[in-house]
Amino acid sequence: MFVETENISKSYGAGGSHAQVLSGVSMQVAEGSVCVILGPSGSGKSTLLNVIGGLDAVDGGHIRVGGLEVTGLAPAALSEYRRSTLGFVFQFYNLIPNLTVAENIEVCAYLSDDPLDVGGLLETMDIWDQRGKFPPQLSGGQQQRCALARALVKNPKLLLCDEPTGALDSATAKDVLILLEKVNRAYGTTMLIVTHNEAVSGMAHQVVKLRDGMIQAEYANSHPAPAAELVW
Repeated sequence: MFVETENISKSYGAGGSHAQVLSGVSMQVAEGSVCVILGPSGSGKSTLLNVIGGLDAVDGGHIRVGGLEVTGLAPAALSEYRRSTLGFVFQFYNLIPNLTVAENIEVCAYLSDDPLDVGGLLETMDIWDQRGKFPPQLSGGQQQRCALARALVKNPKLLLCDEPTGALDSATAKDVLILLEKVNRAYGTTMLIVTHNEAVSGMAHQVVKLRDGMIQAEYANSHPAPAAELVW
């Protein structure tokens, strides 16, 4: 398995403000698969993504990605893990407003020893004509395409997507999911997609449902539906 979590726990605060966000979460994700993590707000799904991505430390348990034990890594090793292994896509894009579309992508290309071709990604994401524009000049869907290209240019082994369609209308959201599906097939990129939208689970090889910081259900999908056929 490419991603493994073993009995991980995570809490925030202390005393009366203490909140247990993850409790004994164990899961395995095969290399090259798309795993959708479902759950309502406050279920712990974004926290789960953050601890796998090394953005937050766990209180207990183990996380392994590609055979690397992520829990307990020293800061320098953790930074190298994020640089060499991960790509992040967030709901609100986090693009640099005073850089053009092409420059936003190129910034991340410099972080990789084996980056993908920027021009090719601009074509794949259908934003070649927008390459000289700045993020505020783009639609939400175009900004998300730029964010996706920026994450992919590093040629990451694992793509972490936190509500990548949450700020988009249904038609644009479906376009972004079609692109994610295309990337998974073309590059074999393992993907973890956090969402509250049940429809997205139809395109996944694996679905994990969280509630109150625990896995409520988990199942494999041997015949994922094409993203273009998902019904909201």
